[in-house]
Amino acid sequence: MKPTARPNTEDILTREIIKSYGLDHKVFNDSVMEAKKLQIVKAAVRLFIKNGYLKTTTRQICEEVGLSKGGIYQHIHSKGEILILFQQLVNVLRSEFVKSVDLKLDSMSALEALCFAIKEYIFFVDRVKDIILFWTREELNLEPETLRRIVQDDQAFVETISHIVQKGCESGEFQTNDPTIIANNVVIIGDQWALRRWFLQRRYSLEEYVQKQTEFVIRSLK
Repeated sequence: MKPTARPNTEDILTREIIKSYGLDHKVFNDSVMEAKKLQIVKAAVRLFIKNGYLKTTTRQICEEVGLSKGGIYQHIHSKGEILILFQQLVNVLRSEFVKSVDLKLDSMSALEALCFAIKEYIFFVDRVKDIILFWTREELNLEPETLRRIVQDDQAFVETISHIVQKGCESGEFQTNDPTIIANNVVIIGDQWALRRWFLQRRYSLEEYVQKQTEFVIRSLK
């Protein structure tokens, strides 16, 4: 059984940070600030994922990025602001994923759409598994507004899945009284690939996990 090769988390995060330029001009307001904030956020995120948010100090971020405290504070006002920037960038990543899935659903049956959405979500989780683990681990340390935004962002994908299941119920393909609980289960199944990867990836390839979990969800709708 050969694991599927995937880009590492830093490459994905860097690409998404660059793609986000221009989406929020209040954060990235000129080319110099963009590049410097990119450098700081990348360095901080590596430390956040490795050590945890609370255990990462501003001094460590300075050492990682090669700037003095004064140099960093010219661009970032606090460690909390870095976390907000990080969360904004992850939201860009999730929003683009949801849009890419939505664009392909109208031409599919409910069954095809659900199988497609499950596969795409688990593959998405595999790309950003370190980030998902970080947010889950740090949930109790997040500011209420940051947590609210994460929940709101998750809800967008839950609604996409719920809509597919509801469509399947109306066409007779599925049977359930609660599409929302099915949709939440799909998200939980996907996130487990990140949160329990040390166990799951010893037993299953990514493709095997997708297949088994898709079969499980479909069986629950018969």
